[in-house]
Amino acid sequence: MKKIRFVRKLLKISMILLAAGMTSGILGCASQKSLTDISLIAGDWQLCEFVLNGQEQEIAAATLTLSSQNEDAVYTASGFSGVNSYHGSFTLSGDAIKPSEGFATTRMMGHPVAMEFEENYLHALSVITVWQLDSRSGSTELVLSDSADTVRLVFSRIRLAGSLWELVSCNTGNAMVSLPADLEKIPFLNFGYDGDVSGNTGVNVLHMTYTADDVSHDLSFAMGAVTLAAAGTEVAAEMEQQYLNLLSRVSTYQVHGSTLTLSDSEGDTLLVFQAKDYIL
Repeated sequence: MKKIRFVRKLLKISMILLAAGMTSGILGCASQKSLTDISLIAGDWQLCEFVLNGQEQEIAAATLTLSSQNEDAVYTASGFSGVNSYHGSFTLSGDAIKPSEGFATTRMMGHPVAMEFEENYLHALSVITVWQLDSRSGSTELVLSDSADTVRLVFSRIRLAGSLWELVSCNTGNAMVSLPADLEKIPFLNFGYDGDVSGNTGVNVLHMTYTADDVSHDLSFAMGAVTLAAAGTEVAAEMEQQYLNLLSRVSTYQVHGSTLTLSDSEGDTLLVFQAKDYIL
């Protein structure tokens, strides 16, 4: 009888341990899922909706870039706030988010309306407490809000695919310089959704393929075809050759407001573009 009781007790303990193991596994999966979800917050985001004190605000070309800093879900934050660049950090825990103590900014002055927007935007970033990723609209959106939802910032992910950019300056080897004033055509890049990119060199039409990573900001081009029209001026011919050479050296990109910067593997800026149609 004692042996039977012992076996029953042992079976009961085994069932409890098994249940605990299953629970631990389930919680482990939930924790892993949460960690995976958190990792999706990394990348570039464009402000598309702004509510402050319960009132919807007019928005400017504000951006937010988040990148993982360590294993404790601390993310560095940087971006463009309408007039200036800013940077700081956020700490994430579940669906809670804690901003750093203030955001450092550059000190440029702008139009009073833009300055007011910037002040409100940076204030909103400093008081948010909740984050979520929302895909109900068909594309992923990052929603940052306070607990009462009286402050809400909604961002859409910035991708190169579907964007069109005009060249504004390039690296001559000694400095970044603006384009020559007498160019007949402005070089541009049009990033397709299928990995193709078309554009113009200022003289000829070009077609390439590209590979881009929205989180690491790695970018590379593979040259396809370039038409063979002759340049009208020596300046245009030199500009075209320089442009093509710089494109072949591109290793990374950064979107900052309505500006696209392409850099080499050493981090040196090669080409700077302005959004022609800001449809990111």
